[in-house]
Amino acid sequence: MLDGISRVKQHLSRKHAPEFYCEYCMAVLPNKQAHQAHVEARACSYRACRFPGITHQQQRELSRRSKPNLSEPERWFAIWDIVFPGRPRPASPYIDTDLSEDLCQFKEFAEAFGPAIVATQMQVRLADAEPGEAAEEENVAGWAWRRTSSAAESEFESGPRDRSTERSFVIGGSAKLA
Repeated sequence: MLDGISRVKQHLSRKHAPEFYCEYCMAVLPNKQAHQAHVEARACSYRACRFPGITHQQQRELSRRSKPNLSEPERWFAIWDIVFPGRPRPASPYIDTDLSEDLCQFKEFAEAFGPAIVATQMQVRLADAEPGEAAEEENVAGWAWRRTSSAAESEFESGPRDRSTERSFVIGGSAKLA
């Protein structure tokens, strides 16, 4: 596992920065001769796509020393901003080693998009509802999302445990184990 900022920067430069690539079409080339021939041929088309690695410009930015006045999390986020420009930062620069990376990503997805997904599904449902039912269902949807979010947050905070023999259900606003 890479545990230091300098080691991560070194890893990115060694393993994710192709030496030869076309900055126009983003094709990665095996050597200097192939790169030169590709550039001279001028036969490629511009591709505005996600480059499969870090560019020379990103590599130069990563090689600069971190600003000493930044906290460690801010330095990690500075790396994020260089490697993933324009993408929103995660909630934390650290991965909770007790949770899988997929679960952490799902948590971030649910926090970012969960309310909108619930709202969209409720709008579809409410389109067919009677006027009195619609207001009641909107209240129920808000309550359901708040309860779901609260329960999920409690689970994340309590950490992993063996749930193979547990069945949980909600009664009166609190989780009960059966």
